[in-house]
Amino acid sequence: MAMLGSCFAPSGVCAQFAEPPVPAQKMRPSTRPTAQPEQLSAARVNMIRRIFARPIVTTEPDDAKASNRIALGQRLFNEPSLSRDGVTTCATCHNPKHAFTDNRVRARGNDGQSLDRNTPTLFDLKDAKNYTWDGRATSLEDQAQIPIEHPREMNMKLDEAVARLRQQREYQDVFDRAFDERPALTARNVLTSIAAYERTLSSPITRFDQWVAGNDKALARHELEGLSIFVGRARCIGCHGGWRFTDGRFHDVGLPSQDLGRAAIPGTNAAPHTFKTPTLRQLAHTAPYMHDGSIPSLDAVINHYARKRVLRPSLADELKRPLSLSPAEEKNLIAFLKTLSSAR
Repeated sequence: MAMLGSCFAPSGVCAQFAEPPVPAQKMRPSTRPTAQPEQLSAARVNMIRRIFARPIVTTEPDDAKASNRIALGQRLFNEPSLSRDGVTTCATCHNPKHAFTDNRVRARGNDGQSLDRNTPTLFDLKDAKNYTWDGRATSLEDQAQIPIEHPREMNMKLDEAVARLRQQREYQDVFDRAFDERPALTARNVLTSIAAYERTLSSPITRFDQWVAGNDKALARHELEGLSIFVGRARCIGCHGGWRFTDGRFHDVGLPSQDLGRAAIPGTNAAPHTFKTPTLRQLAHTAPYMHDGSIPSLDAVINHYARKRVLRPSLADELKRPLSLSPAEEKNLIAFLKTLSSAR
């Protein structure tokens, strides 16, 4: 849960929630007495509801061809013929039963060994601008190609995958119903279909969404106190604003990792150790957390930001400021975060 100052929210909103900056020479753990429970005024409630209002996301297909592409994409998402071993599928790592993650510290490669990074959820990517932890993919089609062709993931060149699919007569007919051009079963259309399916993956409506929509009883008092901390002293809204709870940007959140993240991609000029802000939706079902899966629980996430972040030049500026929450405040913050997930 990154807590930074650049807000994915209406201009000036973060400034209204933020604390005054702390001079670097005075950074030290706070010694102030335990704060009283934070309250949300009517004005703040209205502002928060505007920031996090969930739009009507249209995933219904425009026509029969589009509907057929989505259905084909779901089928290909679960198709083992797209992998060298004939066993691995997209759903192997992005399992719908686990909010399209695998709940592993890091994804497992086709050699049985761990890959370099944790598997992120695929929810709510329809309007994203970049994909993967380091943002190397700029479309869902690009993102789909990466694991299919990666030698330690599905390890299958797209042309070879197409050849395999053409050996299955039924796929010829399915592609013909989804696309106008001939031949319809092409590498590009494989990726187009998978991406079309992935764009339909919207996270479930949660109790927090019900509260945002005006149901004042959807959240308990301690959860509302956690929300006040989220948008206030904890500064979480800086990166996790907007209805998807991500700014889509890249930040160093102080993990003791040697992975350079986006900085390893030529031409980005990114700071080292920077990774894309993950969504917080369905986070109760997507542990462990962070790009390397190194943090096992929400309690440990809060502990990292409060006490364990690595102080280095590339660290996001606001993470250089001390965060001091009482045990009760940390508990309330976690209680709020859990309202961003469905029961299942």
